[in-house]
Amino acid sequence: KKPIRCIAASSMLDIIVSASDDGEVYEHNISNGSRIRRWAYPDLCIPDLICLSRAGDIILLSNEDHSMYVYSINGALIAKSRTSPSNVSVMQSTEDSKYLISGSEDGILTIRYMNTLDIFKVHQILGHGAISCFDLVSDFILCGMGDGTILIVDTILKTDKLLPQKPQQLPAGTKELNQSANATGVAHVLDLEEELLECV
Repeated sequence: KKPIRCIAASSMLDIIVSASDDGEVYEHNISNGSRIRRWAYPDLCIPDLICLSRAGDIILLSNEDHSMYVYSINGALIAKSRTSPSNVSVMQSTEDSKYLISGSEDGILTIRYMNTLDIFKVHQILGHGAISCFDLVSDFILCGMGDGTILIVDTILKTDKLLPQKPQQLPAGTKELNQSANATGVAHVLDLEEELLECV
């Protein structure tokens, strides 16, 4: 047995998908623990990330050859694509399973169509390091950045126009949270006309 490298589970779909250091991918049933299927990641590469959509899509990504694949819950290949040269650190599907969002070590937030993996939007966040994590909340994407800030990105799935970019500046539709180092641990929104969020 090889060490497990990444894993994703869905109680709604009743499956667990995992990948090991030898590039093998396993799909198991949660209820009884039985193995449903096993296959090798293409080109013998090692998967780094797994994501499951609510519709049953299984998304696998490898930073070794910068590839990503979408499989059906039955193991059929749906789509494949190449990622950016920079390593992808996190990915997640939208609740409606129409889009796949990924964040990279060079601060690029990429939104793809789930069924084709074609790029729908690219949102570059400059000057804040890697996108180490993110979550989808209401109409926003909250990105945890490598420099200790949290950026609130307005949902950009509502328009077909790319948001304007300026070097070393936050793009339009992006708000910044500064993680305070004081004893209260309060994070305040900076440079906003009105306060949007305060959390302890």
